Amino acid sequence: MSDQLNEALKGYETALNDLFAANPPSPEQIIEVLMARDAVQKILSGENQLEAARLAVIPELDERLWEQVGAIVRVVDLAAWRASFNPPTEAWWWFLDSEFERLLEEYKTALINLEEKLRNSAEIATPSLSVQFILDVLTVRDALEKQLKDKETPGASLVKPTFRTFIK
Repeated sequence: MSDQLNEALKGYETALNDLFAANPPSPEQIIEVLMARDAVQKILSGENQLEAARLAVIPELDERLWEQVGAIVRVVDLAAWRASFNPPTEAWWWFLDSEFERLLEEYKTALINLEEKLRNSAEIATPSLSVQFILDVLTVRDALEKQLKDKETPGASLVKPTFRTFIK
């Protein structure tokens, strides 16, 4: 495996460590992580012989990046950055906000459907709420919650009031 790839992986890991240590991260720290991931991908695209043990680190580092999506979307406008830097669509790390928004919308839709089913169930003698439906809502919530690290993430306030209506 090339020394370049080892250096790029170290750079990516260091940038992620800095991102995790910051609360909140700075735009500079975020761009450093995205550019470090770009560097890893550029080297991967040109490598012929790759060492499996070292490559196994990449998904672990990428998972750490996903854990920071809530902090990232609070600090920077990735859509504006994409307009400036024009990354390829394969560079998913530049599109973290899109996945975050998709999860948020999926969760809001699931909550609206749950609220509707609860209202309908209250109006009829036999509830139409299935265990599978509730599990689907909770699964979507868990996926979104994984992206949300705290209560201050944009969009979290949109979800909470709707959810409170189920508890009352």
